[in-house]
Amino acid sequence: MSIYGSITNETLAQVGASFVQSARERYAFTQFPMCRVLGAGNGHGKTVYSLPAIDNFLAKTASLADWGYGLARRASRDLGKASVTVAPGVYDIQPLTRPLTSNSSTEQVFADLLNNIIPGQLSMLYQGMELQLATKLTDGTLATSKAFTGTGVLDTYMSNFDHDPIGDILGLIESSGLRWKKEVINGELAMCISPRVLDLFQRHPAFNGSGKWSGVPTVVPRQQVIDHLNATLMIDRTILFSSVADSVRPGQTSAPLIAGRNVLSFQVLDRTMSRDLAANPFDTPEGSVCLFEAEAPNVSIAEDLDTKVVKFNGDAEYQWGTPRGATWGIYFAGSEMFT
Repeated sequence: MSIYGSITNETLAQVGASFVQSARERYAFTQFPMCRVLGAGNGHGKTVYSLPAIDNFLAKTASLADWGYGLARRASRDLGKASVTVAPGVYDIQPLTRPLTSNSSTEQVFADLLNNIIPGQLSMLYQGMELQLATKLTDGTLATSKAFTGTGVLDTYMSNFDHDPIGDILGLIESSGLRWKKEVINGELAMCISPRVLDLFQRHPAFNGSGKWSGVPTVVPRQQVIDHLNATLMIDRTILFSSVADSVRPGQTSAPLIAGRNVLSFQVLDRTMSRDLAANPFDTPEGSVCLFEAEAPNVSIAEDLDTKVVKFNGDAEYQWGTPRGATWGIYFAGSEMFT
């Protein structure tokens, strides 16, 4: 009799939903806007939608004109729009296997699901999505590269008394137009930052007043740094990357690292965190980053009669996209911060 084989995908989904609810806040990518789209499971390879042009939202010089009843209206204009294509990719991870037949009790089998199978597979899926997003935030895919002024990189903070990173960021946010772009789409400005970068700011003279010839530098508390950045830069949302990933191939000794260790990015995000193009073609997502999801991360079960095992497969179908383009975000490369 197959005990593991009697577990249905519906049961796996119920157990997985509990894990997702309890672990969601651990992952930075869950704090980005998400839009449902059609994917391969629906027989669609891509979803195409029209995004209203920014020109539709901007006031023109002398845009207001006197008008009264009986006077002709001004000539109308066409609706400016851009075509956005989304083609979600299907991703999977290595399956976990168990013997096809087992003498384990039902309680033991479900304990295995709760403690080993579901957390393990969904954690790897989530961390893979986290690492992918962190990479795209710092390689020019979702934002435009910027640089600090001053001498050297930020982690040589004891000699960088001429550095003003906060002033640089503030000026670049303004010169890149992120503030007005945020207002135009009724969005929000988000700061994406990794703990390693945050730790650097805790020791930097811009925060603690130390310098090359000062005494022992102090370390400013992390929350105080975040509060100062939010207030000075007028940040609406802070997203901290802290997911753990692995730097070696499966089967080798683990070498854990923090996913997105060098992330410092500022993005204009859609304030409406949930869109649904699959149900409504006019529910168009805005901003610089969006998770286009066709199939949420899940774990399914399959029996392999040849090898006498049951496989628990983890997969997802999604795409990280930027509806408005990379000019709606800025980022600083790791070489700007670390030697």
